Amino acid sequence: MKLKTAITYRLTYQTRSLLIYMAYFTVFACLMPLLAIFLSDTTEIVHSDIIFSAICFMFILALIGINSDFKLFIQNGLSRQNIFLANIWTNALISVGFSGLLVLIQKLFDRPLISNFRFEIFLVDLYSKSAFFPSWFLLFFFLFFASTIGVVIGTFNELFSGIQKILILLALIMIPTLVGLLFQTIDKQITMNILDFLKEILGISSTGLNIWPLVGTLLVLITINLLLSFLMNQKREIKRING
Repeated sequence: MKLKTAITYRLTYQTRSLLIYMAYFTVFACLMPLLAIFLSDTTEIVHSDIIFSAICFMFILALIGINSDFKLFIQNGLSRQNIFLANIWTNALISVGFSGLLVLIQKLFDRPLISNFRFEIFLVDLYSKSAFFPSWFLLFFFLFFASTIGVVIGTFNELFSGIQKILILLALIMIPTLVGLLFQTIDKQITMNILDFLKEILGISSTGLNIWPLVGTLLVLITINLLLSFLMNQKREIKRING
C-alpha cells in the first residue's frame, strides 16, 4: 500500500463521518432551535455555540482512526512513518475543511431573515472579532489540536497495558495536584510572573486579545503531541488476542 492510497482511504471515511456529523448538527443545532423559536414566537436572541461539539468530533474521529487504521495499514505493507504521515495529513485536511464549513455556516445564519438565532464559536469569536478568515484560521488550530490529542491518547492506549498504563495515568493525574501545591509554596512574585507568562502566551493583554500568541501556543502544543505520537507509533505493535 502506498501513502497516497492510505490518505485517500482515510479521507474517504473521515469525509463520510463528517457528513453524518453535519446531518446530526443540522437537525439538533439548526432545525430544532429554529422550530422552538417559531413555536414560542420569542423575540429573544437564541445563541448556539458550535465549537465544543466540533472539538469532540475531531477528537473522537482521530481516536478511533488511529486505532482502526494501524492494523490495516501494517498488514498491507505501509511503514510506520507513512502511517504517521497519512494520519497527520488527513486530520489536517479535515480540520481545514471542517473549520471553514463551520465559519461559513455561522456567517450564513448571521442574516436579518433569522434575526433572533445566532451561531457562536466561543473563544474564536473573541480573538477574531468574528472576521471570516481569522475565525477560520484559529478554528483550524483548535480542531487540529483536538485531533492530535485523540491521536496521542489512542496510540498510548494501544501501546501500553496493565500496570504500565495505570502507573503512567496515576502520574498524570497527580500533576495538577503537584502544580497546585507548588503555586502555594513558591514566592508570590514568582507566581505573578508565571501568571503574566500564561497571559502572554494566550494573547491576553490590557489592550485586548491577540490571536498570534494563542496560535503560537497551539502550534507548540500540536508539535509536542505529534512528536509524542510519532515516538509511540515507532514502538507500536499489532495486538494479538491469543498471544
